[in-house]
Amino acid sequence: MRSNAGLGYGNNPTGSLWIFRFQGYLIGEGVVAEDIIDNDDSSPEQYAIHFQPDSIKIYQNPVSVKDIKIPSGVDIIYRGSLLNEKDYEYLKKEIGE
Repeated sequence: MRSNAGLGYGNNPTGSLWIFRFQGYLIGEGVVAEDIIDNDDSSPEQYAIHFQPDSIKIYQNPVSVKDIKIPSGVDIIYRGSLLNEKDYEYLKKEIGE
């Protein structure tokens, strides 16, 4: 993944889990292998997140974001939401993984 606008702005430590969304559904996940910001003055800022290839999963049953009620009350609709372990385990049950 690469973007000039940023995808987290370098705040994704190795091992962080990303949950992917598309058109109002949670569709998959991946574990961060490397979080890169290139501030080379000779080119526009580039930002990239490299995921561990064997960690990328596409959910068999995508889950509508509007149907999810996370136990801690965290709103996962917005980018950059952090889930605790209990929330993540709950989400895994909802997805059926």
